[in-house]
Amino acid sequence: MNWSPSRRAVLGLLGGVGSIIPLWSVYKRYQPPTRYSTPPPGSWPLHGYDPAGTWHNPYAAAPRSGVRLRWVVRDRALEPSSPMLVGEGTVYGAGVDIVGVDTVTGELSLTHRSSGVSRGALVPSSVYRNESLILASDASVRALTLPDDPGSGTVRWKHSVRGTDTDVLVPPVTDGRDAIIDTGAELVVVGPTEGVVRWRRSGSGNRPSLAHGTVYTVDGEQLRGFDVETGEQTTAVQPSGLLPDSVVAIPDGFIVRDGGTTACLRADGSVCWRQSATGHLPLTSAPAVTDEAVFAIVPDGGDRSIGAYSLSDGRERWRSALVPADVAAFQAPAVANEAVYFPTADGGVGAVDAASGETLWQTADPFDDRPISALIAAGEGIYCSDGRSIYALGAG
Repeated sequence: MNWSPSRRAVLGLLGGVGSIIPLWSVYKRYQPPTRYSTPPPGSWPLHGYDPAGTWHNPYAAAPRSGVRLRWVVRDRALEPSSPMLVGEGTVYGAGVDIVGVDTVTGELSLTHRSSGVSRGALVPSSVYRNESLILASDASVRALTLPDDPGSGTVRWKHSVRGTDTDVLVPPVTDGRDAIIDTGAELVVVGPTEGVVRWRRSGSGNRPSLAHGTVYTVDGEQLRGFDVETGEQTTAVQPSGLLPDSVVAIPDGFIVRDGGTTACLRADGSVCWRQSATGHLPLTSAPAVTDEAVFAIVPDGGDRSIGAYSLSDGRERWRSALVPADVAAFQAPAVANEAVYFPTADGGVGAVDAASGETLWQTADPFDDRPISALIAAGEGIYCSDGRSIYALGAG
């Protein structure tokens, strides 16, 4: 028996499909953003690169040779201790000025003036049409919706927080569904799209590490973990012989720093390995972590260097001949394209091979004799700020 649909049946079917399409569009617009374990290719959306804070961008094709200055944007009130962020074709600098610059041309796409010093993190455009900046200051946290065309952005929501000295203000951490802000006085978790405060706890003033649905933080005595949804404390360990001041969550434990000491902890807080160096670092310096190695700025007698350690057993692989600069609190070397990138002690920037520590390149000083931020690697570029200008470097 052959079936031939009537005109009424066809119109009814099309009407049903037509009613589904608008509902699907609404769902796609307002569905909760999915969490990411690593940010989208081409981006560096937050301090530390990913929610765990590894400082390792596996997608970047940052230059290993022939580096040159591609562009510079000058005369902005930025913060050298607040690293650049890279989103959908735009690099952002934060301080008193919030500035967005096209990654290719160096043309301004965003200029927003803050009431005080801010540190930022990017939320991808998974719900709202455009990506958003989560901005933390010593008194508030707010979301800035970024414009389609060059402009100033729109503040979507804002909350007051109990703050701390802006010199040690920790940038926000986000995985797209949760934004974590540690002001020193408070640890606050906010839904970045709707701006609802989910929970608050006492803060530590150190960068949290977000992994496995848990917010990990250290306060110089304990390593604590909180369920990101409920705020329930799930971890409380005191590592033997360590007073950790930074933490990176790895699949089976943690990498922590205690001054010049770098250590690997198991999930229960017991020590897998530790590497201690002679001397002292004036500021907390975070490690960079890949699947195979840990890279850290270490005191080296009266000087300092980059040290590379095997992730599995802590064996030292190399020490760099290229001397890193004093870095701001919580900053680390950036790792991408099998290289390690960092500011150098003589005012430039440089890169060493991640496997051998051999120097790949070092720039002359283009940075106006000012301390510069940690380097970030996104796409084919390297970005940094000296607090007054944004610099983009790439292959020549």
